[in-house]
Amino acid sequence: MIQRDVIVGIVGGRGKMGAWFRSFLEGQGCKVLISGRDTALNPREMARRCDVVIISVPIRATVDIIRQVGPHVRQDALFTDLTSLKIQPVKAMLTQSRAEVIGMHPLFGPGAQSLEGQNVILCPARGDNWLPWLQGMLVRNGARAFISTPEKHDRMMSVIQGLRYFCSLSLGGAMMTMGARMPECEKFSTPIYRIFMDVVGRLLYQDPTLTAEICLHNPETMAAVRVFRDWVDRWVRLFEQSDTDKFAAHLNEIRNYFGEFCKEASGETEFIIQALLQQQSQNSVDLELKN
Repeated sequence: MIQRDVIVGIVGGRGKMGAWFRSFLEGQGCKVLISGRDTALNPREMARRCDVVIISVPIRATVDIIRQVGPHVRQDALFTDLTSLKIQPVKAMLTQSRAEVIGMHPLFGPGAQSLEGQNVILCPARGDNWLPWLQGMLVRNGARAFISTPEKHDRMMSVIQGLRYFCSLSLGGAMMTMGARMPECEKFSTPIYRIFMDVVGRLLYQDPTLTAEICLHNPETMAAVRVFRDWVDRWVRLFEQSDTDKFAAHLNEIRNYFGEFCKEASGETEFIIQALLQQQSQNSVDLELKN
């Protein structure tokens, strides 16, 4: 059990996620040091002074930074990271340090107001001294902290991130080729279509380099994309055949696989639709008042 005051060092502490965790950890009573390319404190010196060392840099730089910092992390310290991939960072932290290692993936962005209701994946890889401290702190602040292996994490991310991004980017590209612009589509759209396109637009709005790294640096993603492509080919054939019975049979097979989630999703999206309609109505009233 960790009883003393904890000194945390964040490599990349001026980035968006690094800054988020700096604010959060300071709120938990930790002393937080930050290090990066433009700070007086270099990452190696910081690592030697800290009880917990967090790597919060772009995916493409993570393993290289771990190699630089790892030998300087104390054996009694915790070495962790915030990247959305886990196999390679965890392997690097294990081989480049003697510290306790826990891979961490917060499943939210720097715009989150708090940890309340947020998912965080933890991948303990060496030692058992720091896990109760880290998991307990997250849970006390409302997060749902789940334990996983790095392998399972990256496989799940190939679905949660890889497939979703692939679908959204493919849809966006198809609309661009067809010349289907959103202002015109909105005239014909249902509320659920608007919500669907909000998800696509949200992805397109984020940093393209970050999206590329998430899509291309997970070795599990291509296997998921190939499965998706097989299903695209299957649906193309069904569309071409215009066989209503066969189409419905495939749809029922998939719906049965998802089970109760379909009913839950219908209820949740209905709630979102009503909130969206209320917001649109309020926006119209505000616009009329201004005019």
